[in-house]
Amino acid sequence: MFNIEKGKILILDGAMGSELEKHGVDIKTKLWTAGALINAPEAVKAVHRSYFDAGATVIITCSYQATIEGFMKQGYSEQEAKNHLKRSYTLAEEACEEYKKEHEGFVPYIVTAIGPYGAYLADGSEYRGNYGLTDEELYDFHKKRMEVLKEAGARYFACETIPSFQESRVLAGLVKELGCEGWMTYCCMSGKSLCDGTDIEECAEYMDKCDVIDSIGVNCTKPKYIEELVKKIRKHTDKNIVVYGNAGAEYDAIKKVWYRDDAVDKYSDYVQAWYDAGANIIGGCCQTGPEEIEGIYQWSKTL
Repeated sequence: MFNIEKGKILILDGAMGSELEKHGVDIKTKLWTAGALINAPEAVKAVHRSYFDAGATVIITCSYQATIEGFMKQGYSEQEAKNHLKRSYTLAEEACEEYKKEHEGFVPYIVTAIGPYGAYLADGSEYRGNYGLTDEELYDFHKKRMEVLKEAGARYFACETIPSFQESRVLAGLVKELGCEGWMTYCCMSGKSLCDGTDIEECAEYMDKCDVIDSIGVNCTKPKYIEELVKKIRKHTDKNIVVYGNAGAEYDAIKKVWYRDDAVDKYSDYVQAWYDAGANIIGGCCQTGPEEIEGIYQWSKTL
């Protein structure tokens, strides 16, 4: 999907959740950002547009925590759940079309977020990956929503914040089965390992052999770990490397709040090192916003 000129980068968007809160949206629910697809669709579009304004050309749909099971647990019918899920793609599409009309020659990309099974649990399991599910159970869970999103128009899946090597293998297989493409970005607990303890090099070596996965990387990971992770990934692939770290804070999944911990003062200060290590698709994850993306954009002008 991505044809990146040698020596250049593509710029991703940043966080959805914290930006929705700035628009007055309550995300401290089981649905998290997926609730905005129902209660605040215009805010979702406004967040997408704010990242275009900041310099991003790639936006990620608001479907990370959007699942059929998740919506149905909150009392919606299966058809309503599917409609809410589809809306995540159509809102991104509308934001793109509106922005293109106002900015001649602008060429945006939409990538469709597929969060891990742990995101559906809404208990922080995406930072552990120890679900205890079989490949078949993970397959059934992800296939249903990926099929619905494909019906809505999705052709490129951002399999993101994946803490488990097992889950990433299942997702890569589904991307292929659906005749789509995608990237695989892992959630890591160090400069070496995924949250489930798997060495990132083992993951990179595996994904390098998956023809439908054109980009490999990390997201929702502390910035201090990313340079080392990118170097390890680059040892095993010539594919694009995508990174979008969080701002370094720690998340309390029960209270739905972030604590500063290792939070960085200036996110864009890390970008040069990531680029030098081999990353060529760069953005931000939790607790980053348009200011951080604009910092990456301004830095990119020096390339």
